[in-house]
Amino acid sequence: MSGSVAPAFRPAPGETRAVVTGIGIAVPTAASPADLLAARSRLGAGQPRAGAGPDWFDPVSVLGQRGWKYLSPATRFLLGATARALAAARLEPGAYEDTQLAVAAGTNFAANPVLARFDAAVLAEGSDALSPAEAPNFSVNMPASHAAAKHGMRAFSLTLTNPVVAGLEALLALTRALGTGRAAAGLAGATEEMPDVPVRDDAGEGACALAVESEKGARERGAGALAEIAGGFCRFLPHPAETAASTQGSARLASALGDPLTALVTAAGRGAQGDPIPFIVCCDDPELAGRLTRYCTERCAAAGVTLTPVAGYLGGDGAFFSVSPLLQLAGLITEHGHGLVLGTAPHGNLAAVLLRPARPAA
Repeated sequence: MSGSVAPAFRPAPGETRAVVTGIGIAVPTAASPADLLAARSRLGAGQPRAGAGPDWFDPVSVLGQRGWKYLSPATRFLLGATARALAAARLEPGAYEDTQLAVAAGTNFAANPVLARFDAAVLAEGSDALSPAEAPNFSVNMPASHAAAKHGMRAFSLTLTNPVVAGLEALLALTRALGTGRAAAGLAGATEEMPDVPVRDDAGEGACALAVESEKGARERGAGALAEIAGGFCRFLPHPAETAASTQGSARLASALGDPLTALVTAAGRGAQGDPIPFIVCCDDPELAGRLTRYCTERCAAAGVTLTPVAGYLGGDGAFFSVSPLLQLAGLITEHGHGLVLGTAPHGNLAAVLLRPARPAA
């Protein structure tokens, strides 16, 4: 799924609430939510470099001895993150019917290196040079499909590919499915493999996954909710840097960002008893990030909701592409228990997810 513009999403009255019950991380220098906080603590407000050596991920320690040899690195990363998320959530097989479980994943470059290798092999030697065992990896759907098969999640397997924001879109898609009864629980994540062409000097790879359940289902099985997904939206803003810097672009900026953001925080943000909402803009352009931070903060203040900008966690500058915004959500959940993340891409994609504190168990 690519290029779509989804309406703002908030659970309707009577719809099932969705909660995060587990976080799984598999990126260089971070294998847990605590690592995100530690990295920021060591480096202050600066962003650690995302890149790492080719052997940073040990599949044996996470996935076992077998079953991953012919899988792409992006698939391995996602399987590692999903295994950690399920373990953190204590979401074991049998907790739900397999037809109630779903996977939604975002990516930008999961298939890019594989396709580049296939192209080179075909050009040099012909199609006979392709390995039948590796050939299925050409599909960008493979990481999510393997995660669904690995964990017996048969409700659906969905892959989204919009730049940077695909992971946030995957989380919103799964949340909507839970709210409407299409699924009862599942995994929302993102995974990236190092692109075969230079994109940025500090580009990173890895995965992040969140175990998401209906509040009712989590409560019935005795799981602790880390945060509630209050809602979010996806939009497209052509030429975001120029629009955010231009007075002529104010109407376009309001329509694409200001209006849905205000509607989201006023409807759902007050669930925190009026407390300020920690806020992160995940963007690879510091100037644009600053402009959008100021715009969103001022727009929400006019609506009576206080956003408190906080320093981003590992990858807050977008170095992990679609994984980066989910890392910011993981950091906010761990440190604050709620918050708002806005992901942006130079192409104009915008997506936001608002988390509010989980309700105390009855």
